Amino acid sequence: MTTEEKLPAPAYVSFRTFRNFLDWLGEEGVPSRIDRSFWGQKFSGAAAGQLLATLRFFGLIDENGVPDPFLETMAKDGEQRKVMLRSLMERYDSALEGVDLERATAGELDERFRRYNVSGGTLDRAITFFIQAAQYCGIPLSPHITKRKRVARPNGGVAQPRRRGRPPKVKAEREKPEPQVIRPTSIVDSLGLHPTVTPLLQELNRIGSNWDKADRDKWVETFLAVLDYAYPARKAKGEELPFE
Repeated sequence: MTTEEKLPAPAYVSFRTFRNFLDWLGEEGVPSRIDRSFWGQKFSGAAAGQLLATLRFFGLIDENGVPDPFLETMAKDGEQRKVMLRSLMERYDSALEGVDLERATAGELDERFRRYNVSGGTLDRAITFFIQAAQYCGIPLSPHITKRKRVARPNGGVAQPRRRGRPPKVKAEREKPEPQVIRPTSIVDSLGLHPTVTPLLQELNRIGSNWDKADRDKWVETFLAVLDYAYPARKAKGEELPFE
């Protein structure tokens, strides 16, 4: 192949969309012809076109949309799908011939994929599909490839460096915050009661009249016990107080 020759466009649909399509195809059944009318509104116009291109790239449909029997098996047999997809990955051999994917860099992969008739964002999507498909069906890839960052290149150009925003101007004199005034949230808080008593009174205010006699008696018993602890009464001669 000369440097001027370009290979047909590879798969560049979202790999998740491709897998969802196979699942859906397994449920709906494979028609006699796959075209846009088959899936109706299920996929957007862009995704539909990318799916058709992907199916043609892998030889799963012919130019007229007639499916290969391999597609039906792949759609219905989820357990064998990874093995079957791995065999389809040989379609990349024309571009990746001689590349050791277990040692290759992301740059090498990019250079090889430029042999396809794609560029810019489509090139990035094609490489992303390849990486995810390879990982799905167990093809070893080097960490340099799997860590590759997808870069969007508008109009197929080189990604522009991100501009840093100007730091905000420092005010000559910072405004002093107003002193915080802590106000009591309720009348109970303003009484300055012992901290063990206040929560019980707040609970009483929250409950209101919505309790039965058993709950009320339990609250009273608890309140008296807390009251004896927080505000013990003076003991008269000969009298024994609780908790002593």
